[in-house]
Amino acid sequence: MSARSLPSLPIAVLAALVALTFWLNQFVQAPRTRTDGNKRHDPDLVVENFTAQALGPTGDVQYTVKAAKMAHFPDDDSSLLERVVFTALHPDLPPIVAEAPRGRLLAGTDEVIMEGGVLVTSEKTKKYQPLRLSTPTLNIFPGKNIARSTDGVRLDSPSGQLTARRMELNSLTRRVRLEQGRASYQQPQSTTQ
Repeated sequence: MSARSLPSLPIAVLAALVALTFWLNQFVQAPRTRTDGNKRHDPDLVVENFTAQALGPTGDVQYTVKAAKMAHFPDDDSSLLERVVFTALHPDLPPIVAEAPRGRLLAGTDEVIMEGGVLVTSEKTKKYQPLRLSTPTLNIFPGKNIARSTDGVRLDSPSGQLTARRMELNSLTRRVRLEQGRASYQQPQSTTQ
């Protein structure tokens, strides 16, 4: 070996050790997390006694959504509702009211999801029987006048009770479609003495 190449050998070994240390350090360090709040699911808006109405082409109210509290989350543009009441309104028809402890509004959809035990009611009129329906969850599509449940439903009437696995209710036609149902009928009591 020449005297000239001898000093460069320790420098080359030292450079290789520095490169190896830097490379190993990249694997040992914990990944850096962003601290700008981008991954957090915190509300940016909270409204007490929230009320929203949708108007039809002629200016009449088609439905209302009320909640004791509404919280909006900017990361996924969703909203959570507490003690929510949805009311479907149509001219010449009794309102259909759905109430639940919790609800959600999802971003980019025309859908209200009600959860925690939903009660749907409507008053009796000359043309329509009263409606009393309960289900664990209810998906409402106001633009289509449709409400659906796939978590089981119970329909109570003065003459009996009906349970079903799935249900679809059209608030405009007042038709209820039930799948996998079971009914019990109560004979009216005679009032003769």
